[in-house]
Amino acid sequence: PTSWIHRDWGHIRARFGFYDEAIPHLQEATRDNYLDPSSIACEAYMLWKKGDTGDAKTLFEKALKINPKHSYTLGTYTKMLDEMGEHSKYSNELKQRLSEIKEEMIEPDHFDIDAELDNEI
Repeated sequence: PTSWIHRDWGHIRARFGFYDEAIPHLQEATRDNYLDPSSIACEAYMLWKKGDTGDAKTLFEKALKINPKHSYTLGTYTKMLDEMGEHSKYSNELKQRLSEIKEEMIEPDHFDIDAELDNEI
């Protein structure tokens, strides 16, 4: 029940470069076989930034097996692949998948919220 707290603390610490402090939180978030693509992808991000692209790829792929439409994983993984200058075809495939996800998102104004408010006045 507290895995999300550890996941978020891990993400925050990783974002600011405190990788050693982030790892225990991310490990706690995935304890007890809780499969969270966000925590796994964050670990992959840290490995990438530390120069371990091989293990980072493995973790990014693991996160995508859990959720093939996980936007954080797709976005971060493609940045790594692009930076490496490798796998451009695969990177483009992942970018296309991310683009399709963004297109599927519904903008708030599509719910006619503003129209409902206008009718109440």
